[in-house]
Amino acid sequence: MVDEILTPHTQYSLLTPAYIRWTEADGGTDPLARKWPIRRLTSTELATVAVRVDLSVNPPKSIEGTVAGWVAMHLRAQEIRGQLSGRSARHIAAELWPMFFAGPRPRYPYRGFDLLCMTDQIGETTGVTVWIDAEPAKAAPFSFRPMRLLDRLTELEAQ
Repeated sequence: MVDEILTPHTQYSLLTPAYIRWTEADGGTDPLARKWPIRRLTSTELATVAVRVDLSVNPPKSIEGTVAGWVAMHLRAQEIRGQLSGRSARHIAAELWPMFFAGPRPRYPYRGFDLLCMTDQIGETTGVTVWIDAEPAKAAPFSFRPMRLLDRLTELEAQ
């Protein structure tokens, strides 16, 4: 059992591809140039962010050449190895920071949450979705609204 967990899964590699640091490759284009209102999420919302992986979805090979696709494959590999359950999204976002960004780590990994949001955008293709318990609406002030992170950020962006 231990050898099975420690052995790399053949389908999903955890090695960082050379194209990951897009500031050095691709002429310095940043796929996160669009500013998401991550900072407008409440502390309760940030605490409830959760990654869900549907392993029955078979992602196409073409997504592995993108940043969001690589993050999705990384999270799928962690789910297969049993390393994803019980981890907070903040910890996952902080783990993604040094893989994609140079410089010192920030106190709160907002750019890591941006990466999770990019991964949520292709969730139907990869089976990796990011969910959040959004603040209650005025019509039902005592119940949080479970929704995808992408939908919540789009809602905040429209306000």
